[in-house]
Amino acid sequence: MSSTLAMKNIILALVSLACFSCDRPAELDPDKIFARFHTILLKGDYSVLAAELHPSVLRSFRERLEFSTEQPREGSWFTGGKDRHPTKDELAKIDDSKFFVTYMTGESEVIGNPFIERYRDAKVIASTVGKKEYRHFVIQTEETVAQPAVLSFMQVDDKWLLIFPSFVDLHANRVRAAKGRIPEG
Repeated sequence: MSSTLAMKNIILALVSLACFSCDRPAELDPDKIFARFHTILLKGDYSVLAAELHPSVLRSFRERLEFSTEQPREGSWFTGGKDRHPTKDELAKIDDSKFFVTYMTGESEVIGNPFIERYRDAKVIASTVGKKEYRHFVIQTEETVAQPAVLSFMQVDDKWLLIFPSFVDLHANRVRAAKGRIPEG
């Protein structure tokens, strides 16, 4: 009798383990959230990437880099004309998402996708589920072995959006430093 009970327990454990290890939708499998985002990041389609960023991330990017549109190169990305930077009125008509897409597209035409070299080999070394609507990932690259980064995502409606700390802010601060401005945040 006890061997039958033990066999039932083993079968139950194996079935439970099989169900746990099956493919789970992204909302239940944190690693799929990062894998999807990582693929989008490396593609260089900044319209798609902007849709994966929380509005606060897009706003922060703009606040950190809007000053650079006064430079001829960056200004031309927004005006289409060389040696002309956009007026405050022209910039006011551009939402934060469009600013991000325009800036990153222009920069990529000059230097390529800046995220490829830095994040190509990014691997999740740990992940955790915060509150129901938050997922956090510790990622490591060859460049950041000693200092892994944490990326946090927030569920908004049915999408997982990057919120903080943001690689976008890190990139904006590198650009600010290269242009002689003090990095923010």
